[in-house]
Amino acid sequence: MEFINYYAILGVSRDAGFEEIRKQYHKLLHDYHPDVSKDEDASQKTALLIKAYTVLKDATARRMYDLEYDEHFRSISNKFSSGASTRYSGVRSSSVSMTQKVNDRISEALEKFDYYILCKDMIVEKLAHYSANPTAYNMQVKEWLMHATKYIHKLENLRNTAELFGLDSNILDVKIYSLCKSMIELKIIHERVQDELVHSTSNVRSRSKKINFKKVNSK
Repeated sequence: MEFINYYAILGVSRDAGFEEIRKQYHKLLHDYHPDVSKDEDASQKTALLIKAYTVLKDATARRMYDLEYDEHFRSISNKFSSGASTRYSGVRSSSVSMTQKVNDRISEALEKFDYYILCKDMIVEKLAHYSANPTAYNMQVKEWLMHATKYIHKLENLRNTAELFGLDSNILDVKIYSLCKSMIELKIIHERVQDELVHSTSNVRSRSKKINFKKVNSK
């Protein structure tokens, strides 16, 4: 599949904040919308704008896209910059102990990965009994998502450090991707259960009103 640079489509930098992305999106959407623009490719450009905004406005989806972004430009760099792999050779060779420390930090961080996945699985199992204590489960989901986000940031920082020292960071990319996927799965399940609970509550209230109405009429 051809890589599409969503940042370039929206005309924003890689570190652009949500508000900047939102404003640029609406500005370009107004300029290229088929109802306004006479450009022959207006519909195609509008579709790309919508796709780019849909991905970049969501923190989790953007994080997953950034992994593809990094991989794409890393492969380009490897092809056209023969000296790229040795750019930090002086730093790498200056301290073997530092390289070992980085490896140790990566190993330590990865040991917690299975724990996060286990916690997610336990929360998903509990969601089956969500109606018993919705407030508690809401808090558990939010807390897990918060800690998982912080853990992802830590892995991303370690990945950047690993690359600096010429270490293989593929395992970190895999774990980051897996955790992002788990976050999306938990959000989807949580939202579905919430919808079911709201629907169930609405039905109970509706039946209750009918019963009370009958009681009033019987009097």
